[in-house]
Amino acid sequence: MGRGGHEGDGEASTAWIVRFWNVAPTPTQAVIRLAQRPAAVFYANLKEEAAEPIALEQDGRFRIRAGASAIVTLKLYR
Repeated sequence: MGRGGHEGDGEASTAWIVRFWNVAPTPTQAVIRLAQRPAAVFYANLKEEAAEPIALEQDGRFRIRAGASAIVTLKLYR
């Protein structure tokens, strides 16, 4: 899909890529709340392709998990 699509990973996509790094030697979780509710959030691979969807709560918050010393890449659609 092109602009606005959740499956298309082309340059016309309206997605943001966000990366987190868990510096701890143990797995962790976080709750994220942005100023504007995203339309959809996915874990993404290092090629920035959407993979596993992340559930959005009613107020737009979402929870992520990160393995020990892991980098987590998210793809957020507006």
